[in-house]
Amino acid sequence: MTEPKQRFPEELKNETFYPDDDLLVTINNECFTQFGHQSDLTENLKLLSHNAKFTTFSYKVSKKISGLEVYQEMLKDSCLVEIDRDYQIKIVSSAPNDPSYSKQNYLNSIHHPEAFAQAYNSNNGINKEVRVAVIDTGVQTTHPDLSNMILMENGKVVAPSDNYLDSGIHGTHVSGIIAAQANNNQGISGTAGAYIKIMPVKVSNDGQSVNTSTVTNGIYWAADNGAKVFNMSLGGAKQLLHF
Repeated sequence: MTEPKQRFPEELKNETFYPDDDLLVTINNECFTQFGHQSDLTENLKLLSHNAKFTTFSYKVSKKISGLEVYQEMLKDSCLVEIDRDYQIKIVSSAPNDPSYSKQNYLNSIHHPEAFAQAYNSNNGINKEVRVAVIDTGVQTTHPDLSNMILMENGKVVAPSDNYLDSGIHGTHVSGIIAAQANNNQGISGTAGAYIKIMPVKVSNDGQSVNTSTVTNGIYWAADNGAKVFNMSLGGAKQLLHF
């Protein structure tokens, strides 16, 4: 089989990693299944998501090691796709200082009426389910404006695990803007149309922050389970995700 292309940021070769630093490590599952571990970085890897082509995990450094040594260790294992720092990123959830934020006509200021007219127009050609992955803090799936808009299969919410309920408010907030049920005499109406189904991909347990590795795995899971649109409201000091 063709060996995966390996990625290691050039600037990290000159850095030093210390005990308890976290590395983001991405592994090709097909390669790993065929060849097994070939380096210390994957020797203790017990759990792989075999339904996904790639798995990203956080590797905690146990001793002082140079970036160049990490890179050399990576080269021993053709199944390692990428190594980087496992940066912590923030859920963007603070209230903005825009003057219309708290007014009832706030949705008008983001052109909600125009979006609604397009999304719910019977002539727009959108007449089948569109899966939207909300990669965030989880979703309050029982919310009266969202309960009918959550993707379900065999009576269960389609999510990476049973831990999908909102750990804060942000995931439910953005899900409402996307898909709050229209014409039910409650709350607001979403901007994305009647055929939207929300996939709650919970990546934050404290409702405020998350590591890059967790977000990356959420993206992989959502893509492998049919998501066509991805919503992420995250902030960080640099570009943290690339595919």
